[in-house]
Amino acid sequence: QRKGSERYIEQALSTEPVNSTYFATFTTTGSVVKALIITTGDSIYYSSHPVNPKWLLLKDKLKTRNQHFSFVKIDDKVVMTGDALTDPIYKFNVATSSFSELMEANAGTESVKLRAKYLIAPQRQLVLGNCLDVTEDALKGSTTLYHSAVFYSIKNVISSFTYSRFINIRTGDGEPITGLSEKFNNIQVYKPSSINDINYSGFLELTQLSGDIVVET
Repeated sequence: QRKGSERYIEQALSTEPVNSTYFATFTTTGSVVKALIITTGDSIYYSSHPVNPKWLLLKDKLKTRNQHFSFVKIDDKVVMTGDALTDPIYKFNVATSSFSELMEANAGTESVKLRAKYLIAPQRQLVLGNCLDVTEDALKGSTTLYHSAVFYSIKNVISSFTYSRFINIRTGDGEPITGLSEKFNNIQVYKPSSINDINYSGFLELTQLSGDIVVET
């Protein structure tokens, strides 16, 4: 209720603030499924019950408390990532209540496992900004930060990223990417002192595979 006099869901969760909220609606086999997702403290909760709603735990023991999460809906899933770069990117199927990491362990020499501060999903393709490469973390304990890079997935395979599918944005300015947005075939990449456009036709693809990516800074 307005001014916080009444909880949307009566169930108490935490004395810590709600840091992120996302509402998603899906249509499956003629029925509509809705879910409200929140993050608070070191946990992620959701509620999808239209009558007598209650919070259900999706994930606890996040490595960084009270971080802000970004969310995007792709097909039957919600994909989410925290801005601390300390936790994996997660996917959540609301209809089946299935929650897991988006990216599996490195499956080949070109594949890359990433964390990201920001994400969007133009044309059913996942795009990540301000990324941390953790491909070698489990084996060698090493990570690489790409704070000025935008990585994009293979078309229709949102969990598949490679070292060749990325775009650097004004790497010489020393500034990190602070946000992403998209409209039609145009992606806006935000930095503290600039807004940069990525233009393309259809979907993001490598030049050698007929891609036509143009970056305007």
